[in-house]
Amino acid sequence: MWFNTIKGGTFEQENGVLLENKCYNNTIINNIFINLMRGIYLWTQCDNNIISGNNLFEDDGGTVFPYGIELNDNSERNIIINNTIRNHSYLGIFLHVSSDYNYIAGNKVWHNDGLLAKGNMGFFMSNSDNNTIIDNIFTNHSNYGILIQNNCDDNNFTDNTAANNSYRGAEVDDTTCTGNIFWLNKFFNNGLHAKDDSDPGDNQWDNGFIGNYWDNYTGIDANDDGLGDSYYSIAGIALANDTKPIWNDGDDIAPVISISAPNPNQIFGNTAPDFNILITDLNLHSTWYSIWNGSVLTTNKTFSYGVDTTIDQSFWDRVGNGTVLISFYVNDTNGNLNWTEVTVRKDINAPSITINSPTANELFGSTAPGFDVTITDPSGVYATWYTIDGGVINFTFSDSTGTIDETVWEAEGNGTVTLRICANDAYGNWNYIDIMIRKDIISPILTIINPVNNEIRGITERDFAFNIIQRNLDSMWYSIAGGQNHTFTLNGTFNQIDWETAWDSTSVGGVFTIFFFANDTAGNLIQVDIFIQPNKSTEKGISFGMFFLAISLISLISLVGILNKKVLRKQEN
Repeated sequence: MWFNTIKGGTFEQENGVLLENKCYNNTIINNIFINLMRGIYLWTQCDNNIISGNNLFEDDGGTVFPYGIELNDNSERNIIINNTIRNHSYLGIFLHVSSDYNYIAGNKVWHNDGLLAKGNMGFFMSNSDNNTIIDNIFTNHSNYGILIQNNCDDNNFTDNTAANNSYRGAEVDDTTCTGNIFWLNKFFNNGLHAKDDSDPGDNQWDNGFIGNYWDNYTGIDANDDGLGDSYYSIAGIALANDTKPIWNDGDDIAPVISISAPNPNQIFGNTAPDFNILITDLNLHSTWYSIWNGSVLTTNKTFSYGVDTTIDQSFWDRVGNGTVLISFYVNDTNGNLNWTEVTVRKDINAPSITINSPTANELFGSTAPGFDVTITDPSGVYATWYTIDGGVINFTFSDSTGTIDETVWEAEGNGTVTLRICANDAYGNWNYIDIMIRKDIISPILTIINPVNNEIRGITERDFAFNIIQRNLDSMWYSIAGGQNHTFTLNGTFNQIDWETAWDSTSVGGVFTIFFFANDTAGNLIQVDIFIQPNKSTEKGISFGMFFLAISLISLISLVGILNKKVLRKQEN
């Protein structure tokens, strides 16, 4: 019989459903079995069947052995789940004769009141291995909740409940059973919760991390980890222990709280900081924090652990610049309180900026000026930059000195220029300072009134006159025919030596040049060249040397004449 489904039926005969001799992959689901010898019986190599959601009750077999669900003779890998079995006279669920690798879960087996000695049990297994018995209830039996004997190896009993069983909650009955494990099971009000008569160490009553719950455990759980601090002793010759008994004697330990963020002395700006805390407690109740800066203490602010991760902005705004203490609190449902705190810094002050140069209203020309600044911030300066066009183009700089970009300086016209120096810190605080400087790119206007260009002058005509227009005049000077420079501030006369030298060295009809210069404090320069024609077509006048030579010749001639007259007079006498 293979791949059949028996569903929704009611059975009231000797054996409700009997699968015999290699019946595979059948499903028996949601049936009712009343007053039967055996409710469901799988016999001889019946594998991979599903028995689920059936209700078996009030079976009355007298002195015969009535069973709720029985697997016999190499019936393997069957699934027996979510069945209800009650008031059987002998066994609720029975596995024997190499019924291996079966999964038995979620079944309720109770109140099986029979008369046979050592009968009346919820679950009985003999000579079967590697079965999983999980999340079942075996309760109100006259003898055993769970019994295994005769070569039962490597079976797993997890999360079952054995309660109100008059003789034993669970028992490993002899030394032929090995490798069985009991963990996460619950034992309530049994005559004796457990007994292990196997060889010592052959079977386990915990998995190394967690054991079972025993309602008569007398130890304590000092560290509130949900496990008893001492072993629970299992009766029997195996001298077994549950080394990790499940136990809760009440929460008397405060929650453990630690701060991952923010870090001590971490700096924040105007924006409220994020936080990350770790809380360990099985009965967490509430969490809150407060902040204090030495003068302002906020009220407590509750937060949802694992959800809220940022300090409330309105709370953060209440404390000013400086040191801020953030205290985190937590309590559990038993009122145990703990807290921890961290000190951070709040920086809402912008960097301080001083412009050392240029100075206010300092004058510059077409060459872009340099600057020298001092910028400080207790938390460290993050970035510095300048602009001269109101922030349209910003230029970063890293040192305390720099030079304005030549291109943007050239784009600025003549007149006033606003140099703005800016700085910020890493916490969003920034500052700037403006200084007004002047840009002068217009050269002086120099007009030579006298002499006029190509004027003909005699050797003694050395006077000159001029007119100058410039608000930022620095100096004026001239040179004659490439000679020395001579400064002047007023109308006057040319240097006599340079004038006469140029005049004398210029041929008739030729010219020599007088170069006039003027500059302003911004370095703007003007040059005016005046050509002079020496007047040599008329007497230009006798120089002192020629005059001295002429006088000497006249004197010599006169002397010769006088001497001749004296000679003639002597001859006449």
